[in-house]
Amino acid sequence: MILVFIIYESGKVVMVRTHVDDLKVFSTSQHLLYRTVNELRKIYGEITVHKGDTHYNLGMVMTHNREKQQVKIDVKKYINNCINSSIEEDRDVVKIKQVSTPAAKLSIQNERM
Repeated sequence: MILVFIIYESGKVVMVRTHVDDLKVFSTSQHLLYRTVNELRKIYGEITVHKGDTHYNLGMVMTHNREKQQVKIDVKKYINNCINSSIEEDRDVVKIKQVSTPAAKLSIQNERM
């Protein structure tokens, strides 16, 4: 489950996105960003902070271009890993593994209604 916390202060925004044991902190204000990181350190102790224009998260590579005000999100590696983990090779035949998902259960229940 991913949770997002948004803090507004004096027209500035801080967003904290959580996923399992990972936090991503974004802000329109460098001051609020550092203050938020310091508050998180008070709670969690030493934390790892990644700065710069390229970030890796959940199999994605996010590259920020500040001049163009753009963010490029590259998911090629993630998609290739998903595909490769779902393929079974048997000699010259490639078979896709079948995997049950929670959505499959919902569609079965809906058919019964």
